[in-house]
Amino acid sequence: MCETKQTDIFSDKTSSDISAEELHRLTVEVATQIDRKEWQTAEPLCQRILELCYHHYPAIYLMACIHEQQGRVEQALKGFATALAMKLWEEKPFQRFCRLAEKHNKLSHFTSQAEIVLTTQGPFQTQSFHGHTLKTKALGGTESALIYMARELARLEKKVEVYCTCHEPGVYDGVIYRNNIDFGIVNRLSKPPVVVACRNDHYLQNCTRATQRWLWIHDRATGVFNHLGDESPLLNHSRFEHVFCLSQYQKNDWMRAYAMPENKFVCTSNGFDPEIFFPGPQQRPLSLIYTSRPHRGLRTALDCVERLRTKYPNLVLKVCTYTYEKSLAEDDEWKPFLEDLKKPWVVSLGTLTKAELAHELRHSSLLLYPNTSLAETSCIAAIEAMACGCPVITSDNGALPETVPHRVGGLVVRFTDNREELTQALCEAVTTLFQDDPFMDVLRQSAVRHVQACYPWGHVARQWLALFEQEAQGVPL
Repeated sequence: MCETKQTDIFSDKTSSDISAEELHRLTVEVATQIDRKEWQTAEPLCQRILELCYHHYPAIYLMACIHEQQGRVEQALKGFATALAMKLWEEKPFQRFCRLAEKHNKLSHFTSQAEIVLTTQGPFQTQSFHGHTLKTKALGGTESALIYMARELARLEKKVEVYCTCHEPGVYDGVIYRNNIDFGIVNRLSKPPVVVACRNDHYLQNCTRATQRWLWIHDRATGVFNHLGDESPLLNHSRFEHVFCLSQYQKNDWMRAYAMPENKFVCTSNGFDPEIFFPGPQQRPLSLIYTSRPHRGLRTALDCVERLRTKYPNLVLKVCTYTYEKSLAEDDEWKPFLEDLKKPWVVSLGTLTKAELAHELRHSSLLLYPNTSLAETSCIAAIEAMACGCPVITSDNGALPETVPHRVGGLVVRFTDNREELTQALCEAVTTLFQDDPFMDVLRQSAVRHVQACYPWGHVARQWLALFEQEAQGVPL
């Protein structure tokens, strides 16, 4: 009745509580019970398998069969769709889904007229969002970029769909947001001209029925899929024709790591929303702001401000302390900094929406970003700061010199692993601007001009459409 052979990365990963051999044995047992119509014993055993290994393809498929037999239509459809999203080439879950959906007049919900489809990560992405999420909470740069690009492509009169973990599917700013697990079904029933997969190539497999398949990368090549956990696929060059990268630095990094030819890559950029991020007053309170995860240089930033306060005793450091679905005390990244956040010269801003962040940037002297972790491939935070007339003090680690031109968008110091030397260099850069008001004013203006010319999301969207048109016409990119 079922296929229990584990053939891909979704079915051979188990929790530490069960071995692959035991998982296989239990799955065969469930299949046998289903063949015998022993539903009352098959269901709890199948549920137990999924508790131990939630992304075990055979168990997901078998549980969908059980739901169907028990008359739980929505749960069965979700199960078959999830199974197909894991293995886009499989026929069994697709056929079972179609028969059940057609029987209950639901099949038409899974067709699409989209001209451009954006996907992100895979069927087990944990963070839920949709087109209006940025109005209520903080998201990572990758998710923010996807929301903005989808919106701008829709404003250019394209029919756009986004597939992500979405607990509230619907239409937002002219873009249709759907659950990731729907992609496999819609892919079989429709054929979009363009699919752009953000960060993960899972939905760009050879069975993806798109005319153009693009990968949109946001990370360093080293350990690029580690954040995706057990469901992360290995990069397969044949799955996509071209790669959108964010910088020359990132392009060179991926070419080296994956032996990818240069003609695979097209450099565009990240961007900012001009409706939210616009210049603030020239005269601002004496303050620095840090808006990234703590491992990207918060310790160095704290050291820097503490040292600067001997010369500027009123100086404060504003820290955005966003975390995903946790409190700061539960987040391993933030735990080491909880006492630092209580210092009288540290202002803990908490989790900010984009509008709230823009307000803080407009009323901050400088964005302080030591950039001490894995080298940046771009930096949306730096772009948004410059748009608000908040110059950036950063290091030349990775692509930051491309994003923040020295003495145009801010000041860029030489990166070093020696924290004392880096702290001193950053302090000197900040002092240079604090002691030279005319230069600070010029830098604020040049930072705004730079991003307004290069980085509006609408500008990036128009670049994408021109590239899609070139590819459709067979013109070399």
